[in-house]
Amino acid sequence: MVKVNLGKLGETDFVRWCTQAGLITNSSNDEDVAGWDYLVEFPTEHHSNAPKDRVTIPFECKVQVKATQRKDKRLGIKLSVLQRLVNYNYPAFILFLEYDSDIQPTIENAYLVHISDNIIKRTLKKLRENDLLDSPKELNKIKISISYNATHQLSNLSGDALRKVIERLSGKCVNAYIENKQSLRNNAGYEDGGITMTCTFGRDNFNKQHFIEMSLGLRESIDVDKFIVKDERFSLKNDKFLISESEVGKLTIRSESTTKCKIRIKTSKYSPAISFDAELITLPINPLLHNDEKVLLLKTALFTFVLEGLKVGTNTYKILFTLHQNCEVNEILSMLKVFSRTEERLIMEVEGLIETTVKFNIGLNMTEPYKQEFVQGLESILNTFEIDRTTEANFNQIICQEQNIVLINSFLKNDIENGCIDTKEPIPGNPKGFVFLQAMFINLGKVIVGGMFGLHANKQSGTKFAIVRAELVQPICSYESISDVELTALYETCEAHFDEEGILVVTSHE
Repeated sequence: MVKVNLGKLGETDFVRWCTQAGLITNSSNDEDVAGWDYLVEFPTEHHSNAPKDRVTIPFECKVQVKATQRKDKRLGIKLSVLQRLVNYNYPAFILFLEYDSDIQPTIENAYLVHISDNIIKRTLKKLRENDLLDSPKELNKIKISISYNATHQLSNLSGDALRKVIERLSGKCVNAYIENKQSLRNNAGYEDGGITMTCTFGRDNFNKQHFIEMSLGLRESIDVDKFIVKDERFSLKNDKFLISESEVGKLTIRSESTTKCKIRIKTSKYSPAISFDAELITLPINPLLHNDEKVLLLKTALFTFVLEGLKVGTNTYKILFTLHQNCEVNEILSMLKVFSRTEERLIMEVEGLIETTVKFNIGLNMTEPYKQEFVQGLESILNTFEIDRTTEANFNQIICQEQNIVLINSFLKNDIENGCIDTKEPIPGNPKGFVFLQAMFINLGKVIVGGMFGLHANKQSGTKFAIVRAELVQPICSYESISDVELTALYETCEAHFDEEGILVVTSHE
């Protein structure tokens, strides 16, 4: 009895199906040599109103045809074949044709397996495992078992059924399919890292504080005496695939994953709270540095709570400031309110870490808390001039203007106690009083805020005059710089205001 070449029979039936469905097939010259049996092209789509140079490129795929009389629903596929199907950017498939045991076999069932995520990952991992052997095998000597089941079965034994499944699994956008397959091929096995680095530090460089500062962006890097970077894809440990090796270098760490949360600080359980938007950062290598104790960073725009230990009765924390950074004026005001507190104990509530709100008792122990008149003055100016609280400013710049902020606020409120002006020299005419015209501004980021103030003063003795009233003659809120010419014009306008009332005006402006 002549033995049937089942492989050739499978190819013949496959070509017949494709022809029936209007698909173009191109066979490899030698069976399995190229790792695939057929390149299948779909017909070009023509549109009557489209120019020929804009015709859509026809869709194509690769199909490996496997004919079998086995009923266990699995076959070993050569690794060399799978590698080519995986590296092929377009869709690729394995078509399993199950034949009966008759003298002239006919197809009983057909199954189309898509070379998708699972097979791609298994293939890439097997390739890496083989590379790590002391004596790697030839790829055509290694097989991977590919199984199939009812979910892969064609609805009927025809070319149309085959075509419909290929179209469904390939999607509508070829470019998107190619992009996704390339991404999977490049990233599979690296989901949990895959790139390992071994570092040797000098005694003075291996400091917990350094790693905290790097996580917050306060430190650029730390010195490393030696480091080795290895490719350990699929968590396969090895000393074979070195990416980089150096005797000296610098290490930089940035936290990629953070959790958004809300911090509220209160003086008591029912008191109003000062709120901050924050990020929860876990140190990237805290098991190495902290003996498996959790270290969490609650980072706001201007300060960070470093929470260490996190065990009952042993929690410790410290505060790191990042005052050099620009942030919203509202954040600056909230920061000043908290750190102007003189209370020894405060309550910090953290919302967003878990389902319930986490609470801590904290003590700030500020040796020099910010003065209340400064904090209240800043808030009053923001309200008076209706400054957008999302305006960005620099904390340190605002701190440097503390004296002017307090003074402007006192002028706005006409709250001047024991204020006086010493003219140093007698004023002609020896007046009993006058108005001292003074321009005063502060910078809140890109906004210039302040005004032209008239300080009404009465004579005390000699050249000394007591300030009895402050008047805002011209409020100023500008998002552009004020030139000397513009400032002179402002003085002249305000002087004219008092001239009409016959009031003597004195200025320090020349």
